[in-house]
Amino acid sequence: MKKIIICALFSAFFISCNNPEEGTKNLQLATKVQPLVDPAQAKVEQWSAYRALEQNIRTISNTNALNSISLQERMVRNVSAMSKQIPKELRTKNVIAQIARINEKVERFYKEIDEEEMHERVVDRHLREIIEAFDDLNKEINHAVIKHM
Repeated sequence: MKKIIICALFSAFFISCNNPEEGTKNLQLATKVQPLVDPAQAKVEQWSAYRALEQNIRTISNTNALNSISLQERMVRNVSAMSKQIPKELRTKNVIAQIARINEKVERFYKEIDEEEMHERVVDRHLREIIEAFDDLNKEINHAVIKHM
């Protein structure tokens, strides 16, 4: 009986090591953004503001939420430029709406989070909203390109 209890304790210990506590598991954002299909990649290749925001998203996904606060101004500039530089082939109502949605999320992030923010969950929530909006933009770009093939 004693051996069974010891084995159960060791098992519980090893299982708990594989499941980090709630407070530490979100240190790095796990992001999954819809990749662009090859024809869509070709359409956005010269869209510098899209590429810059895409790089911001990659940077965000490779750092913890609090470190990403320094990207706020760049994201605002990139989204603003994106809406002005939409390639003609992608200038659909849905793509424009998704860019406006990203702009709304980035502006809210910029207004509600300052450089002194210490609550990672608050920052994390805003970043996830931005990433989800970017994911939706990629889906719309793919749809627009495939529709016109």
